[in-house]
Amino acid sequence: MPPQPVSGPARPIVLPTPDGGVVRLRDPVKTVGSGDDATELRSRSAVQRETWRFKKNLIMWAIGLCLLGITIIILMLLGPIQV
Repeated sequence: MPPQPVSGPARPIVLPTPDGGVVRLRDPVKTVGSGDDATELRSRSAVQRETWRFKKNLIMWAIGLCLLGITIIILMLLGPIQV
């Protein structure tokens, strides 16, 4: 069984370079779940973020238009309110 990535404390990984400097690596990979159900959490790329945002906006516009349409239909069926 291959080793599973494990979430640990957020400590930067520092590696020495041949010329005497150091290189800091990103934070360890974050995972959700345990054992065979472990899933790595990764950041979306710019293209994925743009696509996701577009889909979200499209869904929100559709919901807004449906609510507006339902409101107009209800108001038309009720007619003017007489006081």
